[in-house]
Amino acid sequence: MGIILAGILACALLFILMFFYDFKDYFVSLLGITLAIVCVVAGIIVGILVPVNGYLEPQILSTTKLISLRNETVSEGSGLFYVSISGTNSYTYYVEVDSTYASNSQKAYKSNTISSNNVIIIEDSSYTSAKLVTYVRYGKKTFWTFAVGAKEYEYVFYVPPGTISRDISVG
Repeated sequence: MGIILAGILACALLFILMFFYDFKDYFVSLLGITLAIVCVVAGIIVGILVPVNGYLEPQILSTTKLISLRNETVSEGSGLFYVSISGTNSYTYYVEVDSTYASNSQKAYKSNTISSNNVIIIEDSSYTSAKLVTYVRYGKKTFWTFAVGAKEYEYVFYVPPGTISRDISVG
């Protein structure tokens, strides 16, 4: 709200300035009007969408149980892995899904990949199973902004130690 008002105030000040100085030059008048309109539009956009005062505390959006699969093509050695990290900052994990291709006695798995800078991996020996928790942080609504639709997602993998496969290639 405050930024919207600031944009309107800037527009009004530009119009007052133009009125008192009586610009006779068409180009300067057109430039002043254009600048006034830009101030109002920018004030409205920023005041409605941008979370000027930051974000609220994270809230759990979803929790996904991870399935451990052995994947000899992704890493050398053997063992169970929950998360595979590629050199391009992509995190691949597997979840169990219902599938029309699998019978009742079979299990089906699907791989999902997250490519984001908001990924955290926490390894702890107290974790008996692995999970992915997706957090969402909503923009703060204040006098200055409504923060409509402002969201930030954070992905946190909670896994036992040694269950991450890193595929890093140098060259």
